[in-house]
Amino acid sequence: MPTIDDYIELIEHPHKEKFIELISTIRKEFPFCEEKISYGMPCFMWNGKPLVYIAFYPKHIGVYALPITHKKFESQLSTYKRGKGSVQFPITDELPISLIISMIGYHQNHISNLKVK
Repeated sequence: MPTIDDYIELIEHPHKEKFIELISTIRKEFPFCEEKISYGMPCFMWNGKPLVYIAFYPKHIGVYALPITHKKFESQLSTYKRGKGSVQFPITDELPISLIISMIGYHQNHISNLKVK
């Protein structure tokens, strides 16, 4: 089974270090997460649910949480290209790591508050 480190190893791009920094920060801030590759990209799982997906592309780093997370951070994400549950951070810009960590933390809290039926 491929790992997130295997995924990183395959990246051949001058801005690879930005992705490594993001993954390292997520690992530090959310050490309780299970790591896996899902849908071909790194995924951090919490309590059996996907917390966030991260993907490296030649022109951007994609962050995929849930639409509720992106809605909550809409004003901070307004300058970035977005989809319903995705945001693209241009690879040539400074990566807003603290914003991404805040988004992941918000999503974790949302998952925690879901009632089990």
